[in-house]
Order: sequence, then structure tokens, then C-alpha cells
Amino acid sequence: MKKGKKISLIDLSMLLIVVITLAFHDNPVLLATTQLIGCAIIYFFRISKEKISFSKTLYAFWLGAFIIWGSLSIFWASHSSNVWITVRSILQVAMTGFAILLYINDDSKIEKMINYISYGSIMLILRLVLIVPSYAWGSERVGNYIGYGNNSAALVLSYASIFTFYAFMKNKKKKSLLFTGVFILFSLLCGSKKALIISALGIGVQLILNAKSPIQVLKKVFFSLIITMMLVYLVMNVDFLYNVLGIRIEEMLLALSGKKGGDMSTLDRMLFARNAFEVFLKHPFVGVGLDNYRFNNYMTYYAHNNYLEIAADLGIIGVLLYYWFPVKLLINSISKKKIVIIIMTFVILVMDVANVSYETDSIHLYIATIYAMFLQFNNNSIKEVNNEKKIIKNI
Repeated sequence: MKKGKKISLIDLSMLLIVVITLAFHDNPVLLATTQLIGCAIIYFFRISKEKISFSKTLYAFWLGAFIIWGSLSIFWASHSSNVWITVRSILQVAMTGFAILLYINDDSKIEKMINYISYGSIMLILRLVLIVPSYAWGSERVGNYIGYGNNSAALVLSYASIFTFYAFMKNKKKKSLLFTGVFILFSLLCGSKKALIISALGIGVQLILNAKSPIQVLKKVFFSLIITMMLVYLVMNVDFLYNVLGIRIEEMLLALSGKKGGDMSTLDRMLFARNAFEVFLKHPFVGVGLDNYRFNNYMTYYAHNNYLEIAADLGIIGVLLYYWFPVKLLINSISKKKIVIIIMTFVILVMDVANVSYETDSIHLYIATIYAMFLQFNNNSIKEVNNEKKIIKNI
């Protein structure tokens, strides 16, 4: 924000929504209050003054249809309370996501949104630095100290690194590159294998897709491989990274190979996924009810796989209702060559194999952001074409 320029109420509302969603997710009262008030302000200013396009309401139709189907599952779910609790969570992320779509109505709002994601991620890091005891860094997974579980904090930071690297590729500001490095470092210190994959995929593919010629593609593929190899080397050879992440990667590879010594976390996840698929085969069309798969799992745990979780809970109908939107966004982004949208959507879809995300605030904040960016980029392209036609007509 430039010196002397006042922040508007609608900007402040979105800033607080993003920061609280990313950095204080462990405080449900603060989270819900901020989102409710912030969304109400954004809805009031945008809906009362602007015409909302059908493309933006499509987002609401998407999650609305999924919510309705999930709500209907109360009629066949064994634990109806879980259905209502989960429906409320999805309503909350839908409300916030639609506010983001209303908020981003020009290019400046995209830049602000990426800045807000950076501020929220920095605030999350500050919380970790202030709360996590010094002896825990480099010896254990630190997300639990702030109530974020083993992976949540790392995922927030790794996805944020994709946005800040996109900002660097666009504006070439060293600050954006610095944020990218800091976010990756702390995501690795959180001990998440997923975060390493997200950062490597998101930044490596972004480099490659931004190449302007076949020679540049080869150079950037080589450069991306070198960076990935350096990251892996550091994780496997630097003690404080190896203790929280490297050893887990080794154990995961052992588990996947079927050899003894594999970590129980990976083995359990494989069993959960297999069991979820078996539950889906028994209830292929409607599933066993929203968030009810856990009661068909021997450890009363979710599937750790978004595809199979939804399939077991809501059947093939639920899978189609949930995934048509991100898949359509990915296809449209490829056809329009919108690189950052392609990468973010692709990474989210890939990581859903190892993560249940359909009600996760941060993931839906990112989905809404990239969809809003896609719509804005598309609007800019249409305006450029119309301007060219006007110029040609006037010649």
C-alpha cells in the first residue's frame, strides 16, 4: 500500500478475512466472527453497487449443489450430527469464497489479494516463532503447538509460495522472491511431505510454463530439476530438516515399496484409502452420508484422500458434483493459457489424493482466488479484443 493512501473498508474486511483464515484457523470463534462480519461488508458494498456476473454466481451454484446433496444424505447417514456439522463448515467456506469473487473486480484487487495471502502467511510464521519452543524446531513437527495439526500450517505456506513466486515472475521484485523462500523454508520445518511436493511442483512447473521457446523450456526444466535436487539434498542431509522431514520421506518410500520399516502413517493412509474404496463399491451412488465414512473405518478416521472420502460419503454423484468445477477451471485455464491458474488448480487436484480438502478454509480461499483471477484475466482479454476491433473499425 502506497504511503498516504487510505485502506478502504472493503479492503480491510478482505485483509482480515484472509489473515484470520490463514493464521488463526485454530480459533473457530474468531474465524467465524471475522468471516461473517467481513463477508457481510463485502456483500453489502458489492451487491448494492455492482451487477454480479453469472460467471461469479457459478461458484455459488457449484458449492450450493454440493451442500444440498450433502444435506440430503442425512436421510441415509448413520450419524446425522456429523452431516449438519460438516454442512455448516462447507457453508462457511462457500460464504468466504463468494466474498473473494465479489471483492476481486479489477487487476489491483488481484495484487492486493496476493499481498493479503502473504501477510496471512507471515502472521502464521510469527505465531509459530513466538509459540513453538526452541527445542522443538528441527526435532519434531511444530504445527500442533498452535493447533494446526501436522500438515495444515505447512500447506498454507507452500500454497502461498506459489502465489508469491507468481508475483515475482510478474513484477521481478526481490521482496516476492524473499517471501517465497521464507514460506518454503518454514513449510519444510513443519515436517510436511505434501508441502515439499507442492512447492517443488508449483514453482518448477511455473518456471517451465513461462518459457518462451523450446530452448528456454529445456533450460528451465534443467534448472527446476537442479532446484528440486538441492531441496531434496538439504532435506536428507541437514540435520534439523532431516529430523522432521527427511526421515519421514525415507519411511514413506519404504512403506510404498512394501519393505519393512515403513512408517505407520503411510501404511494407515493406504489402508484408509483402500477401505474407503470398498465402502464406495458397496454404496456407489449415494455413499454412507456426509462425513460418515469414518464410522465405516476401523480407526474411526477420515480417508486422507479427498476423492475417496467424497466417494465413500456421497457416492459417484457427490464426486461429480464436487469435481466438475475445478476440472472445468483447469481445462479452461489450459485453453486460455493462464499459467498460475493452471498450476494452482493442478496442484490442488493432485494433492487431493493425499488430503481431504472439501471443507478446508485455506484451500477454498485459494480456489476462490484463482477462479476470481481467471475471470478477471478473461475480462481483460475480452476488453483487449474489443479495443482492437474498435481501432480497426476506425481506421
